[in-house]
Order: sequence, then C-alpha cells, then structure tokens
Amino acid sequence: MSWQGKDVVILGGGNFGTRALEFLKEKGSRIVVIDPYPECKAKSFVDNEVGDVMVLERLENGEAVFLKGDGVDEALKLLKNSIIPHMFVPAIPVHTTAILVIETLKTKGLEAKPFEEKTKEVASRIPEDLIITMDEKNAIIVTSFMQDPQGCDPNCLPPPDHCRVTKRPKPAPMFGILREAIDGQVDFGRILESEQIGSGVGGYYGQDLYQILEDLKNEKRKEFSIGIGTSCTCHGVVNFLKTS
Repeated sequence: MSWQGKDVVILGGGNFGTRALEFLKEKGSRIVVIDPYPECKAKSFVDNEVGDVMVLERLENGEAVFLKGDGVDEALKLLKNSIIPHMFVPAIPVHTTAILVIETLKTKGLEAKPFEEKTKEVASRIPEDLIITMDEKNAIIVTSFMQDPQGCDPNCLPPPDHCRVTKRPKPAPMFGILREAIDGQVDFGRILESEQIGSGVGGYYGQDLYQILEDLKNEKRKEFSIGIGTSCTCHGVVNFLKTS
C-alpha cells in the first residue's frame, strides 16, 4: 500500500507512537500526533506544534505535527465533524476502541459498566491457550498466539498462518476467532480489525471505526449488552459492557 498523502492520527507519542511517526513520515503521510505530554518522545520528530486537530486536512504530504491533548477527545472531534483519517494508530496503554465506545454512549445519555458475567461465558468459547488475561471484574479478555506477549519480536512482520517466533499454527486470524466467540453472545458486538503498517506498528482504518460509532449512535435500545474489541491477526482485546 502507498502511504503517500494518507491522513494518519497517532494517539500517543511514546516509543510505539514515535516508531509509527518515523515510518509514516518517511512514506509521505500527513500526520497528527496527539499526546497530553509535550515532552513525549515523538515531539522531537514532528515539524510543528498545533492547537487544533482539524489542521489534519491542511497538512502537506510528509508533514507531521504535534497536538497536546487527549487522543480520545480529539479523535471524537474529528469523527463528529465527519473528518475520517485513513488510519488511527493507537499507541497508548489502554483499549482506545472501548473508551471511544463509552464516550459515544455518553453523548446518548447512556452509562456503560463492565458486564462481568459475560466475560467468563465468552472466554469459554475461546481456546484456553489463547487467553492471556481474563479480568472478570473489569470485563476484559486479552488473547494472543504468543503466550508471553513480551516475547514478541518488535520488528515482526507476522506470517498469516503461524507465529513467527513460536512457529505455532494459526487456524484463523485472531480477529476471526474473537468475532466467532462474541457472535450471538451480546446485543452489539464488533471486533475492529487492526492492520500492521510496518515492523511492530499497527493501526485501524478510520472508516471502520467511524462505522462502528455510527452504528452505536443509531442503536435504539437504552439497555443492551456490548462486546467491543480490537484485534490483529496475532493478538486481541475485548471489553464487555452493559448500558443503563
């Protein structure tokens, strides 16, 4: 894929955000890096600092700017104005997709809480040796073909049919396994597919995220269950929520 002229928003300016920034800037993308800390690593690699995320549409190819702010808030601001980046690169240590869903529900006057009971039910539909974490209290499941995700090669470009490090076969991509696991188990279930864009760097398409949030906005029910995940071919995370 050519990244020339593609709009990309990087949420987080730490090590992974900086790696994504360097890769995409070299490829000619138009990039906004968002981080609440102006002393973050990525700040040293941008061309300018800006005060408004809406500048994304006015950047030149290969231009990267830094915005001090909250990545979730700024992402929602873009999407609310129907400005849809080609890709979002989440580079912060939280499940950004779940937070975006929770914040979108708030705009509908709905509160989302962890759906603890659903976690164990769905976990039983996932091969046990793929589950890295099952946190019932916070209703989160983390999965991986690598039992110790810390052992992953940061420069890995994973083959589609096996883990490059362990050589373990992949019967299906992780996002497919998780979609099957949540199918029929929640009222609103979505697994956002993350795609690798370079060694150790991945993101999800803005249009895919926008569609999920639009579907959520159009949901007529006030009380319903949600399974929302983000997954690449190798790893995944799913949050379970219920609204009130």
